[in-house]
Amino acid sequence: MNISEEKILEEFIKKEDELGLNDVRYMKMPLWRLFRSSYRIKYIKARSKGYNTQTAQRETALWLWYNVKYFILSTLGFAKLLIYKRHYDNIVFSFPRLQRLNDSLYIDKFTDPVIDRTNIKKSVCVFQFINRKIYRGRRWEEDRVIRMEFVVYFSVLLSVFLCPIIAFSARNEIKSLYNKLNHIYRLRITEYVKWCIKLSFFKCEVDLYRFIFKKIKCKKVYVVNRMVCLPQIVAAHQCDLLVLEFQHGVTLGNTILYSGRYDAVADPDYFLIFGEVWRGSQFAIPLDKIVNIGWAYKDVINKLPLKDAFHKNACLVVSSPEISDKLVETILLLAREYPSVEFHIRCHPQESLSTKAIEVIKTSLNVQVADNKIDSFMALRTYSFVIGENSSVLFEALSMGKKVARLNFNGFNPIPTHVVNDGFCYIYDLKDFKVFLDSKNNHGQTGFYNDFNPDNIHSIY
Repeated sequence: MNISEEKILEEFIKKEDELGLNDVRYMKMPLWRLFRSSYRIKYIKARSKGYNTQTAQRETALWLWYNVKYFILSTLGFAKLLIYKRHYDNIVFSFPRLQRLNDSLYIDKFTDPVIDRTNIKKSVCVFQFINRKIYRGRRWEEDRVIRMEFVVYFSVLLSVFLCPIIAFSARNEIKSLYNKLNHIYRLRITEYVKWCIKLSFFKCEVDLYRFIFKKIKCKKVYVVNRMVCLPQIVAAHQCDLLVLEFQHGVTLGNTILYSGRYDAVADPDYFLIFGEVWRGSQFAIPLDKIVNIGWAYKDVINKLPLKDAFHKNACLVVSSPEISDKLVETILLLAREYPSVEFHIRCHPQESLSTKAIEVIKTSLNVQVADNKIDSFMALRTYSFVIGENSSVLFEALSMGKKVARLNFNGFNPIPTHVVNDGFCYIYDLKDFKVFLDSKNNHGQTGFYNDFNPDNIHSIY
């Protein structure tokens, strides 16, 4: 998200407060939390040219077969969990998108390394979300993992039967929120129906997770994304459990996910950051509830052998769905100006380049689309130069001692880090790219990714 889009979001957040959207509560949580992300995106798209949320499509039609397979495995996993009355102190909801370390091994880089290096591993059960991708291989520490297809599909089934009852019980809250939001959008009756269906599914998920938490007798619940894990957070708080959320990306200002009013029911109790620089209000968490635990994943990466060839005369270009077309256009300008340099465009895992962009890339001899199936940290090890705008991968590269530049021309306007001498080069025109290539590497600002300290997470009770 660029600065102009951030300002549009800030404008919409003010409207949320003015209209009292957060004041309508259901199950003691603001009902608006269920819907706000989609309407924030809608508001930005209507007011920002070029805003793009196009995502990559599922890999193959086999995805449906894999879901049937995993539903059966997930059902068996939960059956064993409940029948044998297994108890776990810690429940971890890992990130939906796993990282590929090699041809057959996948890992959640946010939670798995932390589990392995703390006392969490003594009593832990990891719940793995459904993902759009098909993972043909082994997951890191599979024995402690239970897939979540059963919870999702069983909740869908329950909501089909209970939707009329739940919608009727929450009719006053839904109508109140509907009327308030009507001051911004001209809502149709179909929106109201969709809200009822979504609320019904949400309520069934919360009740099911509350049942599971009580059976397992857990004490702490760890999540990676509060929007994705909203049912788990609400259910955990209903059971008086402690909820901790892992930081999962770079956040420099207002975001669709985090920005807004903090709520003790819908938000985590603690937020775990991987560098001291990130301690701030951008996560909508009280500052005294933010804990810097550092970055455990780099210890995993550093132990792995480097198999891919090193790209001596190439620059890794980091893209994302919001900037796809603009980035391709800019890289082609650089490619023509610097024909001796190769530019490898790495798309975000959820990004899908347009057919036009792909055809244009094919016309340039020194521009290509890089394989993004391998983890970004693994890919970064094979490059010396990295450029982009606001992506988390740029900060990852800086932490690895790479030369990293942020584009600041041709429509790009990177969000400031507010850190003096942050370690980035800033490219204001085509000539600046040569300055970047010839610059000395100062290894960046160390506060972005601190060394992992297990004592900081152990101290939270």
